[in-house]
Order: sequence, then structure tokens, then C-alpha cells
Amino acid sequence: MIGVKLPGPASRFFGHAAALLLAAMLAGCSGANQEDVTCPSSAIAPDLDAVAIFVPGASPNAAGSAGVQAAGKIFNVSQKCEREKGGIVVNTLITINAVRLEPRIQRAEFVYFVAVVDSARNILNEQRFTLGAQFTSQDYRQYGEQISVHLPLEHVSSGDGYAIVVGFQLTPEQLEFNRTHKPS
Repeated sequence: MIGVKLPGPASRFFGHAAALLLAAMLAGCSGANQEDVTCPSSAIAPDLDAVAIFVPGASPNAAGSAGVQAAGKIFNVSQKCEREKGGIVVNTLITINAVRLEPRIQRAEFVYFVAVVDSARNILNEQRFTLGAQFTSQDYRQYGEQISVHLPLEHVSSGDGYAIVVGFQLTPEQLEFNRTHKPS
């Protein structure tokens, strides 16, 4: 081993600096005082993963899929969690595919919700959002909606006792349409 011997004051300075650096590194790595952040699970609500927008005045059941002018599908939900003061923040990315079936449609609005549920499936919080899909020369668009959910927790390791649930806000007719037109 090759070493460099520093004269008196320089040796003491670097020795103290090394000791402080080592203490800081050990404090940062110590897991005894810090709980690990646990993310809630995420799910797309069954039967609420798709929405059909019908031609105005058309009855969804009578027109069937021929009456659909635009549609949306929640394709994916992913998340990352971070510690924040008083709990965790869940940064959720929702991927929504939008398609128009009528070329004259330039814009379609898709209303979706993000809900926090506990382990007993009780809804603790729900918020609605609107995606305004723009169609110009393309009939298909994919959107990534970034939503931050703040989850107040005494213990950040208890995030797995909750879930983030995402789905479209549907009318009873749209829900019935989803149930009767499910791919097998």
C-alpha cells in the first residue's frame, strides 16, 4: 500500500473530514431510524376500464357498437412512492388510449376517477379528472396522465394497506354496454 504522509495541521484536517464523512455516510445508511416506504397497490376497476361515447340521441343498447363515435380505454396504471412530511406521495401514471370512430369528431372528453381505498375496500377519497382527447389527422391517441395522491400515514411502511383504483366515470347505459360487449 502506498500512502502519503501529510504534515501536522493538514493531517488533522483530513482526518477530521474523513471522520465526519464516515459519520454522515453511516447516518444516511442507517435503517434503524428510517422506515421503508411501502407503496399501495394499484388497480383498474373492473367494467370501468373502457368508455364508449355514443352519437347524441342514440340508445347504446339499440345502436350497439354502431352508435359509438369515440371510445377510451385505461391501458395501464403505474406508480412510484416517495416519503413526504406526514405520509407518502403516490405519483401515479395512468395510460389512456383514445380512438374516434367518426371522422367528424375532433375532440372527445373522457371523465375518469382516482380513488384511494383501504384493505376493506372502503373508499377513503375519490377525485375526478377530465381528459380532453384531440383528434386531428389521427384517429388514435395515447395519453399519459400524471396524478399525485397524498396519503397521510403515521407509518410510511403501511402503504400496502391501501390501493389506488382508477376507472372511467360511466352512465348506467355505458356500464351496461361495457358488460354486454366484453371481449371473451
